[in-house]
Amino acid sequence: MKKVFFVVMASGTLCLLTIMAYHVWSSSRPPQATSQWQLARIDFEEPIDDGLTANVKQLIRRSGPVHHVHINSSKTSAVFAYTPGYLAPEGVATNIKRGLGINASTYQVSPERIAAGCPITGKTGMLTKVKNFFQL
Repeated sequence: MKKVFFVVMASGTLCLLTIMAYHVWSSSRPPQATSQWQLARIDFEEPIDDGLTANVKQLIRRSGPVHHVHINSSKTSAVFAYTPGYLAPEGVATNIKRGLGINASTYQVSPERIAAGCPITGKTGMLTKVKNFFQL
């Protein structure tokens, strides 16, 4: 009976460790464009006025295959959905700078921030707690 219990516990532990290892491996790889749409954010150095809001939306839509454009209520950033491979968000920010004279830049999430958001390998993640406990 003890042998059966040990085999069940060992196989369950092995299964969980395999799933966790796959998650760590897959979340540490750079993101790939696998969906039909991706979101991008463009930040403005200062809020844009109501007159320029429509012009910014129109310029973003004319930049390529853009599906949705939203400018936040404080008017300091624009978020849009686009088809990857046909449009580069950096090019849209450059078009806004050239066409409208607005200082704009794309928002890029740092790899450290992406890794910190993971519940397994993040700063408060399970592996970090185990590592700190054993001081590895």
